[in-house]
Amino acid sequence: MPEPAKPKTLREEIARYNAVPRGRRVVGYGGAFGCIVCLVGFFVAYQMSAGFIVLLVLTFFFFLCGDHFKYAFMEDLSQRKVRRMDYWYLSATALGLFLASLTYSTQRQAAIAKFSGKLYETVERSVVADVNEGIGKLSKFLCVDLKNAKEACAGLKKVASEIRPGRSAAEIASILDEFEKKVTFPYARIFPADELSGNPNLLSPVISVQLKFDDWKQYAEHAPKVDPTRSKMDDETETMLEVGQWVIWPFLLAFALSLRITKVTIDVFEWAK
Repeated sequence: MPEPAKPKTLREEIARYNAVPRGRRVVGYGGAFGCIVCLVGFFVAYQMSAGFIVLLVLTFFFFLCGDHFKYAFMEDLSQRKVRRMDYWYLSATALGLFLASLTYSTQRQAAIAKFSGKLYETVERSVVADVNEGIGKLSKFLCVDLKNAKEACAGLKKVASEIRPGRSAAEIASILDEFEKKVTFPYARIFPADELSGNPNLLSPVISVQLKFDDWKQYAEHAPKVDPTRSKMDDETETMLEVGQWVIWPFLLAFALSLRITKVTIDVFEWAK
């Protein structure tokens, strides 16, 4: 059976549309109108800097209306052509699913590493705050209350300037060693040896701060290992996959879903011959 001649003018095209059964014609024109509304929606969304969800919803309805328009006015729509739609929407779904899985598996390690780093930094701030609190109390004792501890006071100020988050365990150990040399030993020399041996509690103000330093060092030993090269690669990969999330797989799934709904419409209203 020869294929019908294609319309050459807009009038012939409209006449071909009007020759379609009324139900299909209503759906087809409704789909065309929906596409126009979606295009206007895209323009408005762009002007208002709408978010991702708005764009995805508009894209889904644009595909849905476009598919209904296409198949409502398709000539010689056979069951064979309708069954071919399964390949299109299943392929789009599979590709979208694989891309989503790739995004999840690749970003998972980067997300865990970032979460571990943020958690470590949060707890470390409280640990460093505890050290600074001890330094502040000791400074008041050495530099204000105890007049003959000028050397220990000067050493304490030097040590206090080196306390900040992000120090490694080795750096903290070095600061602790400096604290012992410039604060603990000068403070201990203030007292006679017999008095110091008879009352070890005299060293408790500096010993308590040393213990805080030791707690900080032990915590730093469990810091997440950061590879700057790997971190840069993770950031680049995450950026690439975020583009995939925005541009590829959600819209593939929207296309697949709209095509599947169109196929349901065709089957329910028995458009195919």
